[in-house]
Amino acid sequence: MKKNLISILICLLCAFALSGSVSAKGPYTATVNGKKMSATYSAPKKKGYKVRKIKKIKNSNKKVITVKKKKQKVTFIPKKQGTATIKVTWQYKSAKTKKVKVKSVVYHITVSPANTQSQNSKNSTEQQDTDTNNSHAKDNKNPSNNNPGSDNTNNQISKTDISDYYCSVLDNTEYTGNPITPKIDVCTYYYGDYYAYQFSLTEGKDFSVTYENNVKIGTACAIITGIGDYTGTIRYEFEITKISGPTQVSLEKSSCHVGEQVKLISDKPFVGKITYTSKLSMSGWTNNTYLDIDSNGVITGKETGWGRLTVSWEGDETHAGGSAYVGNFTVYAKEGQEIGGFDSRTFYDEDEAFKKAEVDTIVKDNIATYNVIYWSDATEEWLNQHITYEVTDVTPKALKNAVNAFHWDTTSPTCSVDVQDTTYTRGSLNIVVPTNPDNTKEGFECKSTVLNAKKIVIQSGIGVYAVRIDAFQDGKLCDRMYAALSHYDENQNKLDSDLYAQIRHKIESKLWTADMTNGEKLLAIAKYINSTTHYPGYGCIQKEINPTLWKNLAVDDAILMYDFNNATINCALAWQGGIGTCVIVSTLQTVAMQDLGLPYIYHKDTNTIDDAEGVWMAVGSASSNPTASLHETLRYKEPDGSIRSFDVQGLTTDTPCEEHQCQEKLIDLH
Repeated sequence: MKKNLISILICLLCAFALSGSVSAKGPYTATVNGKKMSATYSAPKKKGYKVRKIKKIKNSNKKVITVKKKKQKVTFIPKKQGTATIKVTWQYKSAKTKKVKVKSVVYHITVSPANTQSQNSKNSTEQQDTDTNNSHAKDNKNPSNNNPGSDNTNNQISKTDISDYYCSVLDNTEYTGNPITPKIDVCTYYYGDYYAYQFSLTEGKDFSVTYENNVKIGTACAIITGIGDYTGTIRYEFEITKISGPTQVSLEKSSCHVGEQVKLISDKPFVGKITYTSKLSMSGWTNNTYLDIDSNGVITGKETGWGRLTVSWEGDETHAGGSAYVGNFTVYAKEGQEIGGFDSRTFYDEDEAFKKAEVDTIVKDNIATYNVIYWSDATEEWLNQHITYEVTDVTPKALKNAVNAFHWDTTSPTCSVDVQDTTYTRGSLNIVVPTNPDNTKEGFECKSTVLNAKKIVIQSGIGVYAVRIDAFQDGKLCDRMYAALSHYDENQNKLDSDLYAQIRHKIESKLWTADMTNGEKLLAIAKYINSTTHYPGYGCIQKEINPTLWKNLAVDDAILMYDFNNATINCALAWQGGIGTCVIVSTLQTVAMQDLGLPYIYHKDTNTIDDAEGVWMAVGSASSNPTASLHETLRYKEPDGSIRSFDVQGLTTDTPCEEHQCQEKLIDLH
């Protein structure tokens, strides 16, 4: 008897040594996330943060496991056989920013009975055999003791409730007309700060599934019932959806001509009416009129246009609608009806058949480089094949005389053709073309949409100030534009000012004498300009009345250089019989300040004038014509303090040059 008691004690001690932890009811072993349970578990490290405390512990089965916390660590103590899920949330605090964050870790724990057999003691083995025989004897008398779930056993397995488990559908649940029975994933699923942890159950072992309302489109239900080691029920709703449409849609080709057709290619048939939207820009400007799409996905070019094309289909009772972006799509002009024209943002008169533009150049080694744009509704291949360009120097006679006098480079213009980026114009601007390009005053009309463009790169000598660019379609003139040039060097310094200064200095040298005062010099310049320049709006600048002026100042006998609004060149021409209002008094201010070195002595902020020789500009009510709000007068303060006023403007006459004799008064620049 004593030997048997000793053997029993040895067995218990061995079992205690082998178990991870022992409760009052008996020895158990435990695993955590598939590994042997450790004595304690600490918070995971988080860079830049320190652990403040354990914020929360969630235990799915307190009958199986007990959790104890001490400072920032947790200890798990098994209580009985079974499974449990523990979620521990730690709180962290940044040492720098004091910002608080949390991080969670999920522990899946399985508790099993400890193995109490000892191979080191013969007595314990014999005792175990004896106990086993006794056990079998008892089982034969009471078969219910064989059931681990029986109320009569101390090691009854505690089942885990799945009622709060997460569910998701793993299969397609599109409508088929037949019952939809998708595979259901049942799991514990917890989110941490940087990861998600999933532990899924096995259908047929851990749970069974039945379905309700699972034929028609709409909400169906899966009834999930725990079996085996699990208990509880979940009613999980999922959606039976319409049959999905195409997932891959593309264009057979990215362009067509008006009247041509292009197919949409898709991995599934389209169902329902097909529509489209076509954006001309990322900001949403649309063009939804230039093509049609039928129910079979066939695109027909309706009118010239371009856009970023998205197609949509409506679907029906059982098929879902949808949409797909298919890329850029262009509808070019119908073959044989292509047109083109110079950039319509240039200025043009409705009663003329040409366009005009002010164009800046970059000058290097006395050669100016610049460009103009030619637009078309045709393909690039058509442009290359059918359109050619010519450029001609049409600098007005008076201006050409000036550049020749000072030996400026007048190399004739040449042009070459380059591809123009149409990202910001394609499909959004119209092509304006003359109804008759031969200057027969029949006007312009808007005929199509910009789909392609060519950049006409032109080079000419710095002495060329106006050019005519002609476009020919298969040898016939189809558009014309005039460009007045403003020359700049590579550092953006305006070179027209150099020509203006040379003209001034030449004429000053012939009008001024060494004994003149500054006031007398200003008066001489004012008288010269007032007697040789013409005021706009009067008959003296009309071609029919004054053909001599047009011969000297017009570009290609089509447009006056003055109408290009190049202020520097207009001031320069004012010294050569040009055109000007009262504002060309500014040329006299330039003479005073740049050529005579006089200061500007009026201070607008204090409304005061310096007690010194100098000039200032008086405008409107302060001018010599106070009733004209825009009239300008130059005031000059003599060294003795007296003030003189100078007005400079063109002749207000309806007579030709021969009658008012301005040409005889002009000073030759050579």
